[in-house]
Amino acid sequence: MDLMLPGLDGMTATREIVRRKPALPIIMLTARTERENMLEGFDIGAADYITKPFDLDLLLARIQACLRRSTAPGSGRRAETAGPLVSTGDLVLDRDAHVIRTPAGETPLNPKEHDLLELLLSQPGHLFPREEIVQRVWRHRYLPASRSLDVHVRRLRAKLEEVQANVSLETVRGIGYRIVPQGASLLPTSLARRK
Repeated sequence: MDLMLPGLDGMTATREIVRRKPALPIIMLTARTERENMLEGFDIGAADYITKPFDLDLLLARIQACLRRSTAPGSGRRAETAGPLVSTGDLVLDRDAHVIRTPAGETPLNPKEHDLLELLLSQPGHLFPREEIVQRVWRHRYLPASRSLDVHVRRLRAKLEEVQANVSLETVRGIGYRIVPQGASLLPTSLARRK
């Protein structure tokens, strides 16, 4: 996907493609090198972001990596349940519809919120380090100054609260995140933070 298209810009086109086909991997290939453009591209669901000029062999390798990830069973993640539904407590993640459901209702997730929650639900109670989350959800190297993960965790917490999910998304300061059914916190309240 090029960002500078005639008529419809690449970001808008990507949003629409992700909305209609969330599993389709998109690589952005553009002359725009600004950090904000890169972060926006990953935020709306791009699998990779390559700036011009680029090395053709590197581009082909990245395409192959995207194709391997998109066709691998479970996209390389260890899910507790096969099929379109993953659950813990009263929370159900519908992988096909990109929504979360509880007895209190349902709400949609954007692609990165979905991937983040899917990863956390793959091993409830497991503490995922920030570096691993960024590598597996954003598919790039962790940058300590980036706040993208924190923003997505905050949005995901708000959506979990919106549907009154009986789970806690815990922060272990300086390490990472985990999701646990409420009442099953693995940390003393002085160490765990729930927002």
